[in-house]
Amino acid sequence: MNGQYTSLLYIVVIIGVFYFLLIRPQQQRTKQQREMLSELEPGAEILTIGGVFATVVSVGDRIRVRLVDGAEMEIVKNAVAQVVPASDAQDDDAPANVESSEPAEDAESDVAE
Repeated sequence: MNGQYTSLLYIVVIIGVFYFLLIRPQQQRTKQQREMLSELEPGAEILTIGGVFATVVSVGDRIRVRLVDGAEMEIVKNAVAQVVPASDAQDDDAPANVESSEPAEDAESDVAE
């Protein structure tokens, strides 16, 4: 009889571990996603699940977004991966500093002279 209770206790512990390691974190992520989508408003910078950065134009059943080149498109709400913080959005708009390098032939001729 004691062995039956021990087996039952192991099963309860395993179910508890699964709940706290798998189910509960997923529920929290789902809740955070719903909160983010409910707080979404026009003008917000977003990142889609496809890796596209866009600015929210309007929010309804679908979200209308404006891309960098000015084109607009509609996406479903679940396609929003995250809202980009304002500081990150400004950094993305800044042009990247690209250093031009001399071709290898020119570099070798400068050394030979």
